[in-house]
Amino acid sequence: MRASQALAVVLLTGCADGPQSFTARGVPQLDGDVVFTVEPSVEADGAVLAREGAVVTLALPVTAIEGLDLEASTVTLSGVELAWVEGTTWSRTLDGTEGDGPKVLDARIADRLGQIERFQNADLTAPVAVTFDFTAPRADCILAPQAANQGSNVTFTVTTSERLGGVPAVVASDPEITLTPAPSSGTTFAWSVGFPAGVDFDPYSLSVTGADVVGNAQEGDSFCAAEARTGTRRGVGPARQGDVVVAGNPSVDEGGRPLVRAGADFTVTIPTVGAIDPVASTVTVSGLTLTHRSGNTWGRQLDGTEGDGVKALDARLFDAVGNSVRVQEPNIARFDFTAPSGACLVTPNPASGSQPVRLSFTPSEALSAPPVVTTSTPGVTLGAPQADGGRWLVDV
Repeated sequence: MRASQALAVVLLTGCADGPQSFTARGVPQLDGDVVFTVEPSVEADGAVLAREGAVVTLALPVTAIEGLDLEASTVTLSGVELAWVEGTTWSRTLDGTEGDGPKVLDARIADRLGQIERFQNADLTAPVAVTFDFTAPRADCILAPQAANQGSNVTFTVTTSERLGGVPAVVASDPEITLTPAPSSGTTFAWSVGFPAGVDFDPYSLSVTGADVVGNAQEGDSFCAAEARTGTRRGVGPARQGDVVVAGNPSVDEGGRPLVRAGADFTVTIPTVGAIDPVASTVTVSGLTLTHRSGNTWGRQLDGTEGDGVKALDARLFDAVGNSVRVQEPNIARFDFTAPSGACLVTPNPASGSQPVRLSFTPSEALSAPPVVTTSTPGVTLGAPQADGGRWLVDV
């Protein structure tokens, strides 16, 4: 506290009108201990911390001989003005606009004569200091691996931007998922994520909440973006779901299987339970590798080099985490790139003018329509082809 300044009478000599006197008034001064409170607050690392909603109150026992002019007086904490309450007490409820960081006293107290005295921490035996913290803590989250299979060891790690008031709380989206604390250090916290056997979680998510030492909670419902704390877990491998669908465009149905030729768009669709990884999966037809189209469909534009014959399916499908299923089916389609041929027989040959003549044509394979028979000899007429078992007969 400053030394007391007393009221004094000063005598001036050497004046033309004789000795003159006036009364000297002391400036405002401290007369007691300063009382500074912050409610609620937290003390950490030797500093008093306050957050939004805290009430800062300063009792500054200042006196002045002529009385104080409180309207002309200001009390601030590093530029943040406190409001006069009563007597020599000032206060403020923090609303978060005051700015983060350390704040110290800077008061200018006026008396009714207009005399202003400045009081700062250097004038006090117990400095007035507080640190405002209105900033929500942030965090980085790592869920690894995010795409897990039955054998995966899944861990969840959270690293916060500042020290928290305790261990953050982590909650899984499914109550069957367990979270076991793993070794942590400083602002990094870890958990081991457990799953029941033979169950898929597609997807699941973890939410993590916490507050810093002064009580500021994370922004939103959880630390970290949702994608950083969302994963899938395959407890079982992919499985077939329904029949394999084989198609050719164009094609002909041949006893329940497509018969296709060069130029056809040939596709195979294998329905599965759960999504598969098209990059890791392979689908072949009698050694011919098909290209992934979309979803669970693979295909190929046939160019005629793929070889004639009945084709068998052999596929190995993987999910995103490496579980797999093999699908094998024989006799799914027949490729036919070979032009048909045939044997022709004209009887009788030679024939007399009165004898009926007939052309017999036996194709190498079944035809989709009657053959077209023409002649370059004038005067020769041809009847319509008539099917006769595996051959065609034309009257000449």
